Amino acid sequence: MVTLNIFKMFGKKNSLEKNNYYLGLFLKETEGIGLVMTKKTNGLELVNWRWFKYSNGWENLSQDVDNLLMQFESNLGITLTQTIFFLYSHAINSKTKEVKSIYLRTIKDLTKNLDLKPLGYIEVVDAVIAWLENKEESSINSVIVEIDRSNISIFIIRGSKKINIQTTARTDNIASDINNAIQEKAGSIILPSRFILYNFYNLTKDINILMSYRWDRDLFVQLPRIDLFKEEDMMHALTSLFSSQIMVNIKQNSDKEMRNNTKMGFVIGGETIQQSESDRRMRTKKMNFINLLMKFKFLKFNWTIIAGIILSIAALVSIELVLHQADLTITLPAQNIEQTMKYKIGSKDPNFQKQQIKYEISQTKPTNGKKAIGEKAKGEVTIHNFDDTDKKFLKGTIIVGSGKQYTIDEEITVKSASLVADGSAKIPGKAKMGVTAVDIGNEGNLSKGQRFTFKDFPVTLFFAINESNLSGGSKKEVRTVAKKDLDELENTILEKAKVEGNDRINKSIKQGYGYLDNLIDYQLTDSTFSKEVGEEASDVNIKSTIILSFYVYKKNDLNNLAVVALKDKIKSGLELETNKTILRVVQSEVSEGATNIDLLVKGKAIVVIDKSKIKRQLAGKNINETKQIINNNLHAIGYNLQIEPNFIFIKDRIPWYLNNILIEVKYN
Repeated sequence: MVTLNIFKMFGKKNSLEKNNYYLGLFLKETEGIGLVMTKKTNGLELVNWRWFKYSNGWENLSQDVDNLLMQFESNLGITLTQTIFFLYSHAINSKTKEVKSIYLRTIKDLTKNLDLKPLGYIEVVDAVIAWLENKEESSINSVIVEIDRSNISIFIIRGSKKINIQTTARTDNIASDINNAIQEKAGSIILPSRFILYNFYNLTKDINILMSYRWDRDLFVQLPRIDLFKEEDMMHALTSLFSSQIMVNIKQNSDKEMRNNTKMGFVIGGETIQQSESDRRMRTKKMNFINLLMKFKFLKFNWTIIAGIILSIAALVSIELVLHQADLTITLPAQNIEQTMKYKIGSKDPNFQKQQIKYEISQTKPTNGKKAIGEKAKGEVTIHNFDDTDKKFLKGTIIVGSGKQYTIDEEITVKSASLVADGSAKIPGKAKMGVTAVDIGNEGNLSKGQRFTFKDFPVTLFFAINESNLSGGSKKEVRTVAKKDLDELENTILEKAKVEGNDRINKSIKQGYGYLDNLIDYQLTDSTFSKEVGEEASDVNIKSTIILSFYVYKKNDLNNLAVVALKDKIKSGLELETNKTILRVVQSEVSEGATNIDLLVKGKAIVVIDKSKIKRQLAGKNINETKQIINNNLHAIGYNLQIEPNFIFIKDRIPWYLNNILIEVKYN
């Protein structure tokens, strides 16, 4: 149960107007959302919501909200004054639970300038927890990540309770932000293996970072699951939590107006007080009787005495019917029970039916492979042969110049050397031949006049010289598809399917049905990639078919199954709370066409009481008699009783009028 700060903004309580419409202002750092809610019989209904960008941060917030109000009031033909604020937790002081002064000043100016009536604020994360708990019908265990433009808040949730809150500045690496915030918990607790993110922007990049992040094993026993809290769910969650509190206070206000014409304010909690038609007839009869007495002629009594008696009786009746009230909170014992049972799900199982969803899914990622491409340097060299015989050089023969290797383009024979006429010198045989660098790159480009040697022949007999430049060499590095890229894509798309899986299942199953959320199988088939390994590309895409298999069950059948499993553990005098049982698969094994599972069944046994009967037993009783009835008949752990007003004769006694007895039951 969350504690809300509605009706307590600016250090005072604000009473409710008799107006069917409420304005909700969800204020973030650089933009906001306006919600219009209307009062219905059983709660508030969301009429419309609209995004609006701040024109200059929070400096011009009054003008921005004024424009929003004009749009709402013009389109809907209504007037909006009563306002509830929805705020991210980084705007709230975690110790005092008050709005930080930097934001509070702006909100005060906003309400004053626009003649709005502030009813208070609600922390967004409380609405998220309450909505998920109601939707999933179980306590929430997760790490909730609340993302704003420059701030990020991390909540560790156990049993729907916030056991740790950290707010930090947001960077480009969300996984690093979260890790730094929760690192102090490493080794002390095992964190829930589930992330729930919300901020209503495209979170694809953040999800990919979280999926690929290497978490400390002291933090998570397995790779955390990642869920997104959708914008539409957020709007309904905020409305729902506000509605649950506002309706109680509307009814409380109505009842107190019947008991007192003065403004008494509002109290969060309590029960509705209604006056039946028979009660109104009883009061009418009493007043008619008083009128009759006033018309009667008393011969033997002084008129002043008679009038005093009548007025005293009328005052006492009025006090009892209008002012005399008892608020009783009873704490009763409860038993949390669980039982592990073995169950075999066959092909035609009466309790669990296997269903499948088949759909297409795709994902794109940047490539990580690298490859050098370019041209080889080319040119012409003159080969010198000082040998006494002709020399044949085959195509591809390697020559080396300036530390670089080149190959001869064609086969060539170079004539032998000859002597000058007097025999004093030897003239080499010469031949020109095209050459190409072995490697690509501008390193192969050489200026003319370089000397080349043959790799496999002596330099004293054979060498070459380029009489012109060798040119045309170039090189650049390009990104290519690596085998690792394709493997990572398959893993990422499978994780993406798991993130979307629960939403797809919830949309596919019928009302009144549930599913085993930890016995879901994801099969990846028919995968095709946009590029092959080694192909030049800056990114690569995968398209696949996901076959999602899961087991569904009727919730009523589940309750019956839970009763059978838990009945032997329920203590005497307690009953299993219906529609609150939880089923978890703790182990599964497929064999011989059947799925054998170990089911952990959790439930809560409570004392079921009849409030109307208790009211009749307590009516008119003093405090000691009340204590005896509560302890002996209900076996309560404790209780709290407040009686108003503090008048003699009634301050220690429960009202006789049943509608003035308000009873709230809590379970320990």
